[in-house]
Amino acid sequence: MAPLGLRKQPGGAEKRRKRKKIQEFVKSQANAMLKFLKKPETSSVTAQRNDFEGKDGIFQSKDDPEKEKDEVLHQSEQKKEQHLSEDMSDPGNWRNVVDTKMRDLLVEKGPATRLPSDYQFPKNANGRRFSHSLYIRDLVNGEKVNRQWLVYSKSLDKAFCFCCKLFRDDQTNGGGYLVTTGYNNWTNVSTRLKEHERSHDHMLLMTRWKMLEMGLQKNQTVDKLLNKL
Repeated sequence: MAPLGLRKQPGGAEKRRKRKKIQEFVKSQANAMLKFLKKPETSSVTAQRNDFEGKDGIFQSKDDPEKEKDEVLHQSEQKKEQHLSEDMSDPGNWRNVVDTKMRDLLVEKGPATRLPSDYQFPKNANGRRFSHSLYIRDLVNGEKVNRQWLVYSKSLDKAFCFCCKLFRDDQTNGGGYLVTTGYNNWTNVSTRLKEHERSHDHMLLMTRWKMLEMGLQKNQTVDKLLNKL
């Protein structure tokens, strides 16, 4: 009989049984937690993982915010460049001082094709607007001359002088708004056009325009002949 006040210590077999029960309980609880937390990976997810697995087996997320941002910026730049290239015929999109490369390109293409004769130009606050008749200059002897130099900006609703805008420099800085930011005082536009086309600076830059135009045409002819050899 064991002494009073002392508890009987369990034997080795009983200890092993208790340990086994504890291990089984812990394992069952762990399995239950896994079933609750873990979702089975579908075949579509696996396929997407294979499609976007990068070098060295490193998974690359399709929804990478930095990558998407770069793609959006790239697409935006492409659209911007395309838009600018399409609208370069509009003098409203030219820089204040056109560089030589752009000037040669614009001279080679010539002034922009004019809007259709039935196009309705927008009216200003006074009910005035640009008119197709402004493209024609009436001489004293009744002869009519085409103002090739006069170009209209649809984006700004303003008129420009093609040659003065492209060829002006520090020595020939006259011409007013027809040369710089565009002219839209449609009430006095007829008088202003007559004054401009009679000015010394305009005639000088008109000559430069036509000389460059002839030079570019000759270079094109030479290039065509060389290509045939």
